[in-house]
This record gives sequence, C-alpha cells and structure tokens, in this order.
Amino acid sequence: MTPGPQAAHPGRARRLSSMRRSALVLAGLAICLSAPARAERHSNMGPFAIEKLVGPPSALHALISTGVDCPKAPEPVVSLDTESRYDPKDRKAIEVDEDRAAAYREKVAPVRDYLRAVVEAANRSVAEPHARRAWADCAAGLLDGWAEAGALSEMETTTAKLIRGSQIAGLSLAALQLGDALDADDPRMGRIAAWLAGLARDGRAFVDSRPEASSSRANHRYWNGLAAAAAGSLAGDGALIDWGIDSARIGLAQVDANGFLPLELARGKRARDYHIYAIAPLVMIAEIAASRGLDLYAEHDHALRRLGGAVIASIADPEPMAAAAGAPQLPFKGDAEGPPSHRLAWLEPFLRRTPNEEGAALLAAARPTSYSALGGDLTLLFSQGLNDR
Repeated sequence: MTPGPQAAHPGRARRLSSMRRSALVLAGLAICLSAPARAERHSNMGPFAIEKLVGPPSALHALISTGVDCPKAPEPVVSLDTESRYDPKDRKAIEVDEDRAAAYREKVAPVRDYLRAVVEAANRSVAEPHARRAWADCAAGLLDGWAEAGALSEMETTTAKLIRGSQIAGLSLAALQLGDALDADDPRMGRIAAWLAGLARDGRAFVDSRPEASSSRANHRYWNGLAAAAAGSLAGDGALIDWGIDSARIGLAQVDANGFLPLELARGKRARDYHIYAIAPLVMIAEIAASRGLDLYAEHDHALRRLGGAVIASIADPEPMAAAAGAPQLPFKGDAEGPPSHRLAWLEPFLRRTPNEEGAALLAAARPTSYSALGGDLTLLFSQGLNDR
C-alpha cells in the first residue's frame, strides 16, 4: 500500500486567494463583453461550474494575452517503479519503513511537481478571468508536452499502477477547468483528452484484473475511479465515467451504520488518516455524478453523508473510530488539532450538500483549501456553488 495524502501547498493557495475578490467582478464584465460563440466542442460534465466563475467566452478573457509566468514543464516521466513506503513484512500496511518512504518521495517528486504546476496554471485561468486565455494556454502547453511524450504510461510496480490514479485525477480535473478558454479546434486538447483517458483505461484494466485484492475495493479504487470519471468527462467516454461512478458505489456500499469503511478500519492506528484520504475521491465522484443528474449522496441510505459525518467527528474525537479499528489513532502531524488544509478540501462541495457545524468550523479555519489531486483550489472552484445540471 502507499501513502495517502500528498503534501499541502499553502503558499500557492494563498497567492490564488488574493485574486478571488476581483474574479467575480470580472466574470460579470465577461458577460457584457461576450464574443461570438465558437464552434461547439464536446460538452463535458465535470464537477466545476466554470462559467459561473468566469462568464462565457469573451474578449475580457484575452485582455492579458502574454507575459504570464508560465513555468517550464519538467522532463516527462514515462516510467515509474515506486515501491510502497510500508514495511514489506507488514501485510496490513501500517508500519512505515523510513528508508522506503524516502525512496518513494524521491521517485514521485517530479510527478508531484508537474501536477502542481498544471493545477496552478488551470486555477489561475479561473481566478484571473482577464488572463484566462493566457493561463489556459499555459496549462494546455504543460499537459500537451507530457501527452506527446506518453508520460506515465509505463508503471512497473503495483504501487506505481495504483498511485497513478490520483495523478490522472488531478490532471484531468485541471484540464476540465480550461473549458472553452481555448479554440475549439486547438489540437492540444484532443491529444490531452486521449492521453488521460488512455491512462485511465489502463488503470481500470489493472484494477479489474485484481478483483480479490483489497486495493480494488478500498481507497485506491476510489482514486482510480475519480481518474476514470474525470478523464471520461474530458474525453466524452461514457464507459469510463460509468466505471468511475461504480467505483464510488463500491465504497458507499461498504459504509457501516456508524459511517465507517471496514477496509480503512483495517489500517489500525492509521484508520482515521485513511478515512480522510478515502472520502476525498468519493465526494468528487459524487459531484461529477451530480452534474449528470445522479445523486450518490442519497444512495445506500445516505452512506456518503454518514461517512462524511463520521470523518468530521473523528478529527476532534477519534475514540469511536479507534474503538472500531482496535487501536488508538495516530495524532496529526506536529500534534496539530486537525489534518493539513488540503486534506479538508473535500468539505467545500460536501458541506454545500450536507451542512455540518463541526465541518464548517474546520473548513473556515483551513481555507483556502487546495489539493492538487482534486484539481487544486476548491475554495475558488466551488465559490459560486455546485455544478448541478
């Protein structure tokens, strides 16, 4: 098994937060400056209500067309052979081997750096409507370079194949933010969609080839499901989207009466950490499903709401989860009162559907919440509500 949470990036989130106040005003101006409609492209159904944030395509979006600080793309990572950070003798994947953990971090660092760069550019295309086209061009360029290189296509270990799900999810959710910012006939978007959808199909095939593995029913399944749903939305692949939604249903069907996931309880002292990790893709898949008229929040007797409530409660009081897991829960890093802010990003859409006072207090203290694997700054991306169609 592999580590769940990725590193937080509060500096980037703070830079974006300074732009939010003007973004909504500029979005209103965009409506007044609307350009003639471009040729229609496939209408994706991603989780973000982008047009509410930036307005329809308009001249405003190209007021700043050059000079944005687009980062240089790192060398594409085509193959990855990461191993789990856990002691290989520990079949429950509870005890971390520090040498293995250091090796894991080193190998995935270039991919994480790339994902952060893509997500930041995509987020800025939303946060800065006056430079939307320029930032979208930046993000598309970063994505297309790796697409043309066939990046992330040679996963050489089980761990590498499983963790790729969160990487594909983040990249696909970033690409969905570009929307109609680029020309409908821009060839890069077709290449990007084909690349990410191909990787998601490969992940689906790997998970489906191991039906008895716990990872095919636990958090890695949900992350690969989010990758499929997001990449499928980008590429217009209904079968991928359906598999992603079914992946969430596999998790929701397991939520017990107390709101716990048995396979995450099996992680013993790490049960709380892995519940927090597991709920993030489930919520985002539910948002993609909602944009297609499906209410995953209501399924299995409101299992997602029960799970969310249990996870929120466990942050302040881990004892019920500890009792269910059979082990005291690890404290948060540095004895903090809660997890890093990025690990609470799922609360942005969740609390709009399921009000919870404890959750609202946690979210208020954590904002802005930015999680690359969920598409970045969810405080920004859900600031104008949900994408129910």
